[in-house]
This record gives sequence, C-alpha cells and structure tokens, in this order.
Amino acid sequence: MIRLWFKDATFRLFQDNGEEAWQELSRTDPDLLIMADAMPVLRGEEIGRRLLDRKATYPIIVTSAFDPTEDWVREFASRGLNVRFLVMPFTIEDVRKLLEASLKIPLDKNHEP
Repeated sequence: MIRLWFKDATFRLFQDNGEEAWQELSRTDPDLLIMADAMPVLRGEEIGRRLLDRKATYPIIVTSAFDPTEDWVREFASRGLNVRFLVMPFTIEDVRKLLEASLKIPLDKNHEP
C-alpha cells in the first residue's frame, strides 16, 4: 500500500535485524524510519536512544502492542526526537494518516484506501 500511496518512495527492508538497520542508519539518513520495538540483537528503544544522541531529525514511526514502548517513544519525543507511536494492531487507515503526517511526499490520490 505504501508503494501505491507514495510513488516517489524508496524502501530498504531489514528483516527484523536491528543491528543491520543500525549499520545502515549510521551511514545515511532516511526520509522515514518505520521500526518495531521488539527486534533481535538491537531493540527499537536502543536504536531510538542512539538516534536521539545523534540528534536525528527525520520522522520515525515505532510499532508495538506494549505500553512500555509507548512510554519510551513519548519520552524520546519530549526530548526532541521526531518519533511517533503506532499501536498494534493497526488499520491501513491508521498507517496512511501517520505517513501523511510524517512524510513530506505527496499522497497519490488515485490510490487512497
């Protein structure tokens, strides 16, 4: 759906590997980072902490079904990280609204849900 909504978006996927994702984030800043908190090796909270320390400015969306994740996301947001929480389970409409609010890429109106 994201590829339909945002024609100019490019994706880089890291199959639940926080360490691999961090290596890439250390080299380049994405337009948007979507990550789960529960990842092996390097959890989303640790990546968020590192991005906060680096003063990353790009939008970050963290998905989780657990209240403690929302707590650290709110804390990091209050400290200046451009991060939002997406509670699981979520609807495709929830995702679309959050992406529109986070990205500066126009939505392709021909593929609205």
